[in-house]
Amino acid sequence: MFNKISFKVLKMKKFFVLGLIVLIVLLALLVIAYDGIDVDLSTKDAQRVNPGVEFLGEDLSDLTKEEVFTIVSKYQEDLYQEGEDAYLDPVTKGVIPGLPGKELDVENTVENIMLADSETTVPPQLSTIPPDKTIQDYQDAPIYQGNPKKDYAAFICNVAWGTEYIDELLNLLEEHQVRISFFLEGRWAANNPDKVEQIHEYGHEIGNHGYSHYMMSDLNRDKIREEIEKTNQEISEITGTKAELFGPPAGDFDEDVLRVASNLDMYTILWSLDTIDWKEPGVDYMTDKILNNIHPGAIILMHPTEDTVTALDEILTGLESKEYEVLPVSQLIKNYQ
Repeated sequence: MFNKISFKVLKMKKFFVLGLIVLIVLLALLVIAYDGIDVDLSTKDAQRVNPGVEFLGEDLSDLTKEEVFTIVSKYQEDLYQEGEDAYLDPVTKGVIPGLPGKELDVENTVENIMLADSETTVPPQLSTIPPDKTIQDYQDAPIYQGNPKKDYAAFICNVAWGTEYIDELLNLLEEHQVRISFFLEGRWAANNPDKVEQIHEYGHEIGNHGYSHYMMSDLNRDKIREEIEKTNQEISEITGTKAELFGPPAGDFDEDVLRVASNLDMYTILWSLDTIDWKEPGVDYMTDKILNNIHPGAIILMHPTEDTVTALDEILTGLESKEYEVLPVSQLIKNYQ
């Protein structure tokens, strides 16, 4: 009996010792694994910039993230660009679009530097600061031009008659890789849906030029609204897009026109330069008039005529030489980035 009990105790001690050994081995493995994690984390914390990576002329090779952060941060003041609020022009009473400010995005810039391949120049990452006042704060005012501090220009092509020069005009714009804004009369759009779709497919902006080419200041508010909404409906049914810009026929408007357009969440667009192509003044006259009077933020009015297409080729070439960028009107007035 005593021998049996002793054997059982001995057996239990043996299992206890084995269990203790297994526990010690497991603990040792955990310690090793933990040490490995520490090593990996230390390696991550010590990540350095690849050789030959530059930022604004400074060689950042082999620097740590903290060191890069210190260097990038010192450029914040130099790269800060103050924005400009939209304001009313005291002469035209039209609204001048504002400009957003810019500031250095330090964190994203640092991240780009740390991820950059060897022998890479990393540009500063800038973020946009919206102006406090935009054209939305002055939607009851007309717009004659973009901001005068940027060498941008826009063309508006009012279309109320004929189709014979549309293809030639579109091909010319495509050659110059330029997008403009076509303001379409509603009746013309209804009668020429294929041309409307073609203009849209070429990537041009489509604006509203009224439905019947009435002088808008002669109409009451209900009729003004009808003229604009009927045209919007035609444009939407053909292109699937909503017109945001209204160009009154002959540039004729009054306070009622401005208010109705604003209530429809649209901007009333006029121009600062006119080719007067409808008077047929000749190619040389139109070319000289535009290129000699071009100014930053210009909105240039034209129509699809034979001479306009010829003159436009020379005008666009001239604007390129003057380093102007041509944008659709909506980008000119809203999307300075």
